[in-house]
Amino acid sequence: MKVLSDKPVEILCMYWGSDAGGRNFKILVDGKVIAKQTLENNKPNEFFEQRYPVPIELTQGKEKVTVRFATEPGDTAGGVFESVVIAALYR
Repeated sequence: MKVLSDKPVEILCMYWGSDAGGRNFKILVDGKVIAKQTLENNKPNEFFEQRYPVPIELTQGKEKVTVRFATEPGDTAGGVFESVVIAALYR
């Protein structure tokens, strides 16, 4: 994903709020875990957004990073319906 090389960014993801049942996963940027997410009927029958701050040392001087969603054995990742990089408003 494209990033700002000199400003803090966040990853904004959209999930379906009715996802449930062992949906535990990590969000990684260039191989580093930046967050953990569990989907357990968070917002029934509607989409919801979640923001994940990216440590600036993972984007500084870069134009792109690799974002990966990874599970532990036996778990399932949730459906990601949208994922974008946005400038962090406050940090």
